Amino acid sequence: MAVYIDAEQLYSYVEALFALIAEKDPGAADSVLASRLVIRLHCTEPDAEITINGRQRPLETTYGPSRLRPTLDIELAADTLHA
Repeated sequence: MAVYIDAEQLYSYVEALFALIAEKDPGAADSVLASRLVIRLHCTEPDAEITINGRQRPLETTYGPSRLRPTLDIELAADTLHA
């Protein structure tokens, strides 16, 4: 049985996680910004997409489909993002 009921629950969890990381380490996004990568996490169980745009400051994260073309595309089960 999957940890997340639906994509919205996953997005809520990941958004809170990213906010906590930004609060604890304000420079955490610097390496992503320096890489200039667009990273897409394509999750399954539930199906969801999270896109991190490292090409602009401040770092922008999109929850759901994005028109940005990823430079790094990662496919993983959503449960992998559970702590």
